[in-house]
Amino acid sequence: MTSPGRQAPEVRRLTGSRTVAATDAVRRFAVLVDEVRRTGRSVLVTQHGRPVCRIAPPPTPESTVESLIEALTSGPRVDPGFLETVETITRTQPRLPRSAWDE
Repeated sequence: MTSPGRQAPEVRRLTGSRTVAATDAVRRFAVLVDEVRRTGRSVLVTQHGRPVCRIAPPPTPESTVESLIEALTSGPRVDPGFLETVETITRTQPRLPRSAWDE
């Protein structure tokens, strides 16, 4: 068992970031959130020396508009013959009747 203010060894191993007791986190929540925002490093919150939660920056998105554009531009090209066939079919299709929703 650790004394108040001392961090249990298992807590130090779990995180490279800072740890804060839950009672301190309650009192200083806005400051901790600002610290996480500024530094990008998470803060581990402990209760009785054991980790209970983490205040952390949001995860980075798995995909972005830039990654979509990159995937589309680096992918295989459409066969020109297939594209011409699709355009021909599209031009020769009869027009759809107007919907009551359009009015």
